[in-house]
Amino acid sequence: LLRVAAQLKADLRRAPATIELEGYAPTPESRIIAVQRVVDVRLALVEAGVAAEHINVQVLPRAASDGAVDRVTIYLHREEK
Repeated sequence: LLRVAAQLKADLRRAPATIELEGYAPTPESRIIAVQRVVDVRLALVEAGVAAEHINVQVLPRAASDGAVDRVTIYLHREEK
């Protein structure tokens, strides 16, 4: 995760962008775990120096396309100039 944080910081220095963290909760019972997982990743990124105001967090009520739900997906969305 430290390498990912370093790359995200470098990307944010090059151009304005937003980081989106997605967790997955296919059942209502799994939502709390998914929320905690995605918040933990956000905290780790912030502690590694990624600016918190650039990070958006969400938990989706569906599984990822490959069915794995015990993960967080990180997206970098560059802002249009």
